[in-house]
Amino acid sequence: MQRPASYTPNIQIGNIAYGAIQHLAPNDDTQRSLQAQAASVLTALDEVRSLLAAQSVPSISIPMLIILLFWLAIIFVGFSVLAPPNGTAILALMVSAVAVSGAIS
Repeated sequence: MQRPASYTPNIQIGNIAYGAIQHLAPNDDTQRSLQAQAASVLTALDEVRSLLAAQSVPSISIPMLIILLFWLAIIFVGFSVLAPPNGTAILALMVSAVAVSGAIS
């Protein structure tokens, strides 16, 4: 049985690779161009790795999400109890509930 792959970025490997590319001693223009291209590719790869690391952390904690949902449910129940029962009020509450649920998920 295979273990799942680890998606945590290893920053030290990227730094070692970048340092190795910078310590190369090019002999001609072609090698200098290839060294610059390798450094730019590694920099772009580092940006993607940083983005993946930032996106792997959840943006909101589960307890905060539960509190937010409970608070929004109280607000919508309060508005629906106080609003007169007509089509406009019901439609406005439904549209705002869909908008809030779409923003949360």
